[in-house]
Amino acid sequence: MGRNGNILDPEKTRKIEQMLRHNPRGMTISHLAVRLNMNRNLVAKYLDVLHYSGHVEMQITGTAKVYFLSRRIPISAMLEFSSDFIIVLDAELRILQVNTRLLSLLGLERDQVAGRRIDEIDHPFLRDISLCKLPPDPDHIDNTPGELVAALNNQQYYFSIKQVAILFEDGSSGLTLILEDITERRHAEENLRNAVQRREFFTQKLLEFTELPPGADIYMAIGKGLDALVPNAIISINVYDPRAKVVGKKAIFGERAEDLVACGCTHHYNWDAAPVTDKYLELHGTGKMCYIPGKIHRATFGLIPQKECKKIEREFDLGDIYSIGMIWRGKLLGNITFLLKNGRTIPNLSFIEVYVRVASLALQRHIAESAYHDGGSRQTEDTRICS
Repeated sequence: MGRNGNILDPEKTRKIEQMLRHNPRGMTISHLAVRLNMNRNLVAKYLDVLHYSGHVEMQITGTAKVYFLSRRIPISAMLEFSSDFIIVLDAELRILQVNTRLLSLLGLERDQVAGRRIDEIDHPFLRDISLCKLPPDPDHIDNTPGELVAALNNQQYYFSIKQVAILFEDGSSGLTLILEDITERRHAEENLRNAVQRREFFTQKLLEFTELPPGADIYMAIGKGLDALVPNAIISINVYDPRAKVVGKKAIFGERAEDLVACGCTHHYNWDAAPVTDKYLELHGTGKMCYIPGKIHRATFGLIPQKECKKIEREFDLGDIYSIGMIWRGKLLGNITFLLKNGRTIPNLSFIEVYVRVASLALQRHIAESAYHDGGSRQTEDTRICS
């Protein structure tokens, strides 16, 4: 049926297509009417419908319209050649075609979707499309590409959706949905945003470290940055005394952090001077984040009994423990310990390692400046005594 509602004569349609097939350079309406012995207006109507449905192509040469037979590829073949995910719908939103790539992604068989309305299929992905992305009328589509975020196969996907109006051979209208997987693009954009944010973060922190006065608490300054980077964790910033071979807490952050310190003290654990082992020095001398097996028992150098450690872990909902040394020119200045909540992991591991290297430089500078000022004060005092 044509756009005007009249039924096209298949025989006349076949003759027009055959005539165009034997005249690859194209023919005008008048030329076709003469060769086929048909009314010119009738030929024009047939060509109009065939052009609209994609069977013939039209080119304007001067004042004449020249028609050619289209070199068409079956839509089923195009669907399988495409790297996109494609769904073809009729005017009632019934699925007429869907390419194998999309079926494989959704884990569906063709007979599960063919001939059914897209909004009646019990699949979250198709349901999201039907609820948010489809126009109420296929003849009035939105040409602006939309976006869809979907969780499939335990992964998050991002899709750009284009809507293309189509006309079938019988003159009825339909809609093709072309879904492009833009997941990698979105990840790249996210990585770029993160890189910019990290650069801004480092710039701000370097400025803060540089402007710290000699008497300021450098450990609190370091810990504030880490508290923002690793939320939902208890973070302990510790200093290492190489002469006594002990490590002492200088600052602690996180929910119930002070309660944890108090709990350790009840078991006679000295947070300010805990003796360390050669294994501790070996692990933290790398400047890399290291996993501490054995959780609280190992993190407290075995000074709290295993049974009590289990109680502490349950009370504070503690999971894995990680630690990293603060190194300057091969010298261990201290370490930072991360006590994570159950099920949590260290986010942006490489970024945190870089931050700790920057913090180590700031710490060494602070230690040197403090020593200089302390030395100058003692020299002034000695001068006063001598005089």
